[in-house]
Amino acid sequence: MRTAEEEAKAEDKKVTAESDAARDEFTKTAEQPEASDAEKPHEDLQVVDRDVSSKICKITLSTDATEAYATIEVAQGSPYPERVILEELAKEKVTFGIDENLVKQLASSSGERGVPILIAKGYKPSNGEDGSMEYFFDPDPKPQFEEKASGKVNFRETEILQSVKEGDLLAIRKPGTSGESGMTVTGIQISPKPGKETPLKAGRNTKYEDDDKQRIVSILSGYARVSDRGEIEVADFLRINGHIDMKTGNVRFDGDVVIGGDIRSGFSVIATRDVEVKGIVEDAEIHCGGKLIVRGGFVGTGKGLARVVGETHIKFLENQTIICDSDVYVAEEIIHAKVITSGNVYVKYGKGTIIGGHIRAKKTIEAKNIGNYHYLKTLLEVGYDPKLDEVLDDVVTALNSKKENKEKIQDAVGRLVKQKYNDDVGDGKTQIYLQSLYQALSEYDNWMDHLEKFQVELGDERSRIAKGAYIKADEKMHPGVILSINRRQLKLDQEFDHSTFVMRENQVQPLQRKSGGSGKSN
Repeated sequence: MRTAEEEAKAEDKKVTAESDAARDEFTKTAEQPEASDAEKPHEDLQVVDRDVSSKICKITLSTDATEAYATIEVAQGSPYPERVILEELAKEKVTFGIDENLVKQLASSSGERGVPILIAKGYKPSNGEDGSMEYFFDPDPKPQFEEKASGKVNFRETEILQSVKEGDLLAIRKPGTSGESGMTVTGIQISPKPGKETPLKAGRNTKYEDDDKQRIVSILSGYARVSDRGEIEVADFLRINGHIDMKTGNVRFDGDVVIGGDIRSGFSVIATRDVEVKGIVEDAEIHCGGKLIVRGGFVGTGKGLARVVGETHIKFLENQTIICDSDVYVAEEIIHAKVITSGNVYVKYGKGTIIGGHIRAKKTIEAKNIGNYHYLKTLLEVGYDPKLDEVLDDVVTALNSKKENKEKIQDAVGRLVKQKYNDDVGDGKTQIYLQSLYQALSEYDNWMDHLEKFQVELGDERSRIAKGAYIKADEKMHPGVILSINRRQLKLDQEFDHSTFVMRENQVQPLQRKSGGSGKSN
């Protein structure tokens, strides 16, 4: 019995003999005069020289090498040796996904000629899916407004601070998948792109329930929330069922505060997180590091103040001041009040009215009606951020200061250079001083480059804010309203319906106007 090696050698001799026979047959055919149709051999027996085959059988691969195409450059209707096609595939190291039936079809006289035919196909990798998070509480709750047929607006009785109990499941992390590998027609494995993992972070008063850190539970009763750091936490909270008055005194609490009644005049509530007031707020002060929710109104004689880091949600606002770092939502109306916010202002429910006072927002003020029929002065400002301007002023001041100091150092360098060449100083101190000053100049240059880049960035941000700023009234804007966008003012002297005002051609102008109104621009 022959060994495997002997069988392989015998097979090689057989292939060589077949190739030589094919070449001899091709040469003999080329030397003979053209035969008549009756004398021509059967077309299926036609053989092509292996050397010529490389010129008339072209194998091309797709960019990612997952597909191989064969192009046969012979006359349509002419057969082509299947063996030669396979040899050309082997030369290009195509070993995977070869469709043998297609190869046979292509080799036959009915095969396509002169066009690329897909005869081998690998498969592309299937990238992994990103990980995801399933929450068992709303990670970004907002109060909902319900407007009745009468036009009155009430908050729904859905707590924005979501209560959980000890041991409650808060979130589950679903890991990303690694994906499935692909394969080229040359037999090379293509690695997939794994999905991104979504981190599941256990914060204050929570813990991982499993060793794989896929589940988070609460370790005490409180309010579930997602912190600014992306951590799931259960906030400690203080609940006061009655009013904030002489019985309670002022409230200071590290956490969330829920007040079942009112905050009476002269009292204050200071909390590091959210504050929710079920009743009204009189001439009182509120300072909160999270959201402010006032289900009643904020009303008084003008002595009330709310400083809020997060969003502000109030039913109505009258004669009081709100300073906020985020959006302000007023359910019904703002009357003779002052609102200064780095976010936007929306008065869209009930009457949806802004009358009198001063409202300043970073980009947007929207209401149903602005001003009234008595032409009451109402100042609305958008399109610039005072905090950004303050930072920009500080940067300019710092740049000017450093330029002055740099000039002083340069003067000192000049004096030392003169001293070095005019005086006979042998102790080398002058050179040491010069090196120190050169180092200081280099540091000043670096600082000034940094400040100048920061100045450009702040200027670009200021332009971006101004470009997207607008003031909108869904119903009416009345005479007496003063609109200011990027510190360019327009005082309305006629009524405008359904109007949106923007900065255009360096002037405050309406996008749409239905009452033929006009105004005086400054």
